Order: sequence, then C-alpha cells, then structure tokens
Amino acid sequence: MSKVRVLVTRPEGQRDRLIEVLAQAQIDSQCLPMLALSALHEPADEQAIELQLSRLAEQQLAIFISSNAVRFAAEKLAALSLAWPSQLPCMAIGATTAKAIENQGWPQYHDSEPMDLHQPPTSEGLLAKAALQSIAGQKVMIFRGRGGRELLAEQLQARGAMINYCELYQRHQPAYDASTVIDSCGLADGGQPVAAILFASGETLSNFCHHIQDGQLPNRIFDIAVVVPSPRIYDLAQAAGFNRIHLAANASAEGFLAALQAHIVV
Repeated sequence: MSKVRVLVTRPEGQRDRLIEVLAQAQIDSQCLPMLALSALHEPADEQAIELQLSRLAEQQLAIFISSNAVRFAAEKLAALSLAWPSQLPCMAIGATTAKAIENQGWPQYHDSEPMDLHQPPTSEGLLAKAALQSIAGQKVMIFRGRGGRELLAEQLQARGAMINYCELYQRHQPAYDASTVIDSCGLADGGQPVAAILFASGETLSNFCHHIQDGQLPNRIFDIAVVVPSPRIYDLAQAAGFNRIHLAANASAEGFLAALQAHIVV
C-alpha cells in the first residue's frame, strides 16, 4: 500500500520540521510553496536595518517572529561583520524558530514554564508567557518581515515596553503555471489526488486560491481535504469553496500531524 501523500504550502525555510514530522509518521510530502520571501535591499531599507542592528546592545530582549527572521538577521549580521550581543536574550514564536536561534548560538530566554506542544506558535501564545507579563521599561526589538501583525507590539507597549522593529524581508506570491499546481495536487491525467492540502496561514490559502482562479483549475480540487490551524482560516477555506475542511489545534508540525491522523490517515 502506498503512503499517504499531502501537499505542503509553507515557504522554504518554514517547512523542514513539518516534513520531518510527517515522514516519521509515514506520510509523504509534496511541496508547493504558496509564499516566497526575499531580503529587503532598497537603500533606505538597508540603512534602517543597519541602524537597528547597531542598537542591539541597548536592548533588553529580542523577539523573532519566524525562523526566516532568524535566517535573514544572521545573514545581515554576517554581512556587516557584527556579532550578536552575548547579554541579549532572544525569545521565539514556535519551536522551529527557537531551534533556528539555538543553531545560531544566540542566547535564549529560558523560563520555568514547561514546553506546551498544544500552545499555539502565535503572538498570542508568546504573550501568555510569564516572562512577558512584567516588562515595563524594557527595550524590545522585534525581528520580522514587512507588514506583519501588530498585536505583539501593541500588547507589549500596553504593558510598558519600548518596541523597535527590525524588518528584514518581504513576502511575495510565487508564480506557477496551472499545470504545476495540478501536478502538485495529483490531479494530472487522472492521477491520485493528494490526501490533503496543508495551509498554515490565511496568506498561503489566499495565494493558492488565486492560482485556482487564474489557472481555471478543475473544480475537483475543492474536494481535496484541507487542514488549517485556526477558526479564522477555516472560515476563509469555507468561503473559498473547499468541501472538506479539518481544523488543527495550531500551526505546529505536531498540530498538523494530529489533525491528519484524526481525519485523513486510516
């Protein structure tokens, strides 16, 4: 019997752990990133990034939104021949991002709270940590892509923290022809469709739907099961026309695996 095969739409740099966890559960992954990332290279952006990195030693805490934020920060520090301040602790959204920080050898803030795999790797999950409840007067630098959510900064500012952004990259919608999307979904020439499509964000779902519309893809694509990590994205998938939608506990690799095992893998 062939393995179950699913379509992973996460961008490069954010999918490795998911693919690894699925493979350990005997689930094959077909990858079609629905989000592309590139470093900010405009002179004004370069100047702003360099200024923020020069201020690292003045900060009390650094927060990384994603593993890609870690990657782009590390590349920029290397290009500028700058080292991460040994006294500046980092916090991460999600285990994948924390692992990326560990791989760089940068100090991480470790509290006494046990790792909760059910805690969503989101801004809300990070904000619930005890370490961020009493943060008044502290300087915090948030590393992210351009145009991210403002919730984290707003909540920390409301708690009295002084927030700086270091925006390192921007998001793009990848360009694929219709045949690439059809092949990735297993719909070409009467083939076996993938068992499910995994969407970790509303943006990846939206980009996928644009390809459906622009490429005039077959309606049977809406009969493929989709797995999403939040009620908000569930509603988006429903509005897009997908007929079989399953809700994961969160966007972690373990969350997606649990949903697949509960609803797809038999």
